Formats: sequence, C-alpha cells, structure tokens
Amino acid sequence: MVELLQKLADYVQVASGGDEAIILSSGFDVCKKPSTIGPLDKPENFKVAMGKNRGSVLLSCDVVNHAQFYEFEYTEGPATSNSVWTKVTITKHKLLIDGLISGKEYTFRVAGAGSDPSRVWSDTITTFVV
Repeated sequence: MVELLQKLADYVQVASGGDEAIILSSGFDVCKKPSTIGPLDKPENFKVAMGKNRGSVLLSCDVVNHAQFYEFEYTEGPATSNSVWTKVTITKHKLLIDGLISGKEYTFRVAGAGSDPSRVWSDTITTFVV
C-alpha cells in the first residue's frame, strides 16, 4: 500500500509539473519549499585544549543549528588585521590540530557554515601551544 501511494505521489508530481493547485486537487499535500536560512548563529562555548602530543591542540564548540560544516581558523598570535589565517574545514564541531610550534602563541576561532557565504566567528582565543 505504501509503495503504491509513493508511486502515485511520484506520478502526481511529474504530471503536475510542480503546479501547487494541481497537486492539491489530487488530494496530496504540497511539500514546504526550501528557504534560505541566512547567516548562522555565533558558535558558543568555544574551547582550546592542549593535545596529548607536543604542538597539538583540540578545538571544540557547541553544535551550531543548521551548520553543514565548520571552519576552524588559526594564526600566529596575537592576531592583527594583517594576520594570515590557516583554515581547516570539517563536518564535525571538534578538531585536533597537530604540527604547531611548541612554545609559540596562536590565535584560534571557529564559525558554523551552510549555504550562506557569510560567517559569524566565535570569540578568538589566544594561547601558547605546549
């Protein structure tokens, strides 16, 4: 029964050409149209913890609603308007970075990302790497 209803729904979708009036007249509901979400919220609870190995840090933040991926960035600290940021893009809200110079100061930040190209960055954290 479910399979037959799915086939009928597919037929109505194709035959209607996406016309809402035709779909509604068939007895089916119209799916919600995709809408843009816009800029995502600022990541909260951003933390930098020293990793188990020298020159490594673990970055984490709370999950950002609607984020499809996260952009973590770091630069030699303290950050200035001329700083060159290294970006790491991943689908998780936690990141282990290895290979930093032990004893050097770095500045870190994160943003949740989706279809909107703008980014709302977390507060930065500047710390020395062990």
